[in-house]
Amino acid sequence: MSNQSSITLNIVDPGTNGVTCQSQSGCFTPINVKVKVGTKITWVNKSKLAHTIVAVQGQDIAQPKAASQIFDSKKQIASGDSFTYTVTDAAYNFNSDTHRVLYYCSIHPDMVAQLVITK
Repeated sequence: MSNQSSITLNIVDPGTNGVTCQSQSGCFTPINVKVKVGTKITWVNKSKLAHTIVAVQGQDIAQPKAASQIFDSKKQIASGDSFTYTVTDAAYNFNSDTHRVLYYCSIHPDMVAQLVITK
């Protein structure tokens, strides 16, 4: 996916189209995405529940802490709504050793996915 200038990721309910979610509340799909700086990402909520999309400080998903300066939907994304973010140099440099940004749903913190960012 890293060569596309824009991509769409989905938030789905467990079992949707055979998707297995670790969370009972839903999941991001795909869960692991490689993107370039400048890529426009749109998350579409296809779940029945509202969700958020928030970058995580570091790599600790057991007790995630928001990295709102990277990205944060700031509001609940209702079913059928979306959130868009364009990948920045700040996101690339955020975890400079791995260039990975984990993100989660602050309502359902066991919903986690990651972006691997390239230049």
